[in-house]
Amino acid sequence: MTVEAAYTPEAQTNGYGGKSGDIEPLFCKDEFAAIGKLCMTWPAQASSLKIDAASECNKIETTLYAPVDQVQNAIMIGLMKELGMTDLWVDVERTANGWYSKGKLLTEFESDWAEGEPSNDQSDQLQCAVVSASVGYKMKSVSCMEEYPSYCMAIRPNCPQGYTWLALFGNGTSCFKITSPTLEANIYNENDTRTEVTIAEHYCLKDKTRLAVPTDLDQRNALKSWYSTLEPAGVNVRNS
Repeated sequence: MTVEAAYTPEAQTNGYGGKSGDIEPLFCKDEFAAIGKLCMTWPAQASSLKIDAASECNKIETTLYAPVDQVQNAIMIGLMKELGMTDLWVDVERTANGWYSKGKLLTEFESDWAEGEPSNDQSDQLQCAVVSASVGYKMKSVSCMEEYPSYCMAIRPNCPQGYTWLALFGNGTSCFKITSPTLEANIYNENDTRTEVTIAEHYCLKDKTRLAVPTDLDQRNALKSWYSTLEPAGVNVRNS
């Protein structure tokens, strides 16, 4: 079994209200709820300034909720309606160069602005954003000094293509990939005297990753639980 891992902030899980579907099922740690593509704290934090909401998320090694795509936006709208929430902080903020989220320019793929939004008037005080029922559960510009409820979401690596985030493993920042090195003709041959571990490590290096090594029982159980849902092969964990 082979495992590789990658580290870059972001987030993902099984569909809201379901165990399977178009979104690959992932498992969140006990203190999180699987909501759409995200592992999120539950319930929502009480209304506060955006800076205070973000600070509370940082204390538990999470990050303030931010839009990731239109599917997740729709799921969050459904959740807000179900819970009777009228407003929700999103980690989006205006800079001199436009609207940014998590240090990156916010794109149309991620955002869901209401008609006439966002404000780009640098002279006003509307430098933050919320999802609001007042504009059809879309995003609108607001003052950062207003108070709204918030959610924290687990930080995950930006997994390379073919890798899956496993939130239960360690600190939740590893991606895993199933591999089958026995099918690699350039790795295996009948005269190969290397151990299986050495061959697995070689295979991981070819993918610019490393062999996964669980360091405690929890990590081993996390891998075992995930692996049991997959077809037999090998597992790679990617780190960066």
